[in-house]
Amino acid sequence: MLIGFTAIFTGIFAGTYYWFYSYASTLALERLRDNLVNAYRIVNAGIDGDSFEVLLEQPLSDNGVRVENNPLYIAHQSWLVEITETEPRALAYTYTAGDDPGEIIWIGDAYRTILPDRSPTQFKESYQDEVGLYEGLSETGVIMTPSQDEWGTWIIAYGPIYNSSGEIVGALGVDFSANYLRNVQQQVRMAVLLIFAIAYLVLILLVYLVARKLTQPITRLTEISERIGNGDYSQSGQLAKFHQRQLRDEITQLAAVFEGMVDKVRQREVTLKQQITELKIEIDHSKRQQQVQEIVDTDYFQSLQKKARMMRRNRDESKE
Repeated sequence: MLIGFTAIFTGIFAGTYYWFYSYASTLALERLRDNLVNAYRIVNAGIDGDSFEVLLEQPLSDNGVRVENNPLYIAHQSWLVEITETEPRALAYTYTAGDDPGEIIWIGDAYRTILPDRSPTQFKESYQDEVGLYEGLSETGVIMTPSQDEWGTWIIAYGPIYNSSGEIVGALGVDFSANYLRNVQQQVRMAVLLIFAIAYLVLILLVYLVARKLTQPITRLTEISERIGNGDYSQSGQLAKFHQRQLRDEITQLAAVFEGMVDKVRQREVTLKQQITELKIEIDHSKRQQQVQEIVDTDYFQSLQKKARMMRRNRDESKE
């Protein structure tokens, strides 16, 4: 019973856990998507396409002045960093198309200013796209499948950057930390596992109490039956206690049947003992008759009878 209830409960729990986990993950992803899209729109609204187009033409170094000191580059980087400082989960960067298919050229990256020693990109560094950022040079999109790197787990929004003529001059990407999703999933796992453990303990206790309640009368009835089988018919009084139960069930009926059987067996045993006693008396009487007959038939007994008759005859003659 315990194994059966545990198996059923485990199946129900697994289904409930899968539904709750999926539901919580979906809600977390939708919330992340909304935050990501909002962050992308804010960043994109603050980028001047014409200035960005001019920045694309800037060399890495001009007359010994590196691009990091270029006012356009500084302004561009400041805006990307400001968004990250406002929304720490967002990391903005910009890029343009390279000469080869799937190649993108990094322009701006908030990480370069925030963590210059750990920045994954450099100005005008080439990168062969593997996650779908190249699509941002032609359309707006969102990558909701979390991708992981050494800086964390991210979902991505991307889209074109337009100049004043409506031409696409580059693209904006915003990585949004998906740690919130992982935290939600972990909290769901911990909460459900705790509930599962408590529910299992309660289930085991309830099943044990129910099983004991159901099996205790059967165990008691078995013990009484064994004693009766050994000849202790006084146990029939114990069977009568089953009739006093408020709940009339199969155990009560079985006890009543046993009680009737015990009375019949006891009566038959009394009758059988009486018959055995009478038979024993008859056997003893027949045996005595046989022994007497064997004695009478012996020559010695016949000789004694003759002598006794002669003695009686002589005695009678002497009296006359």
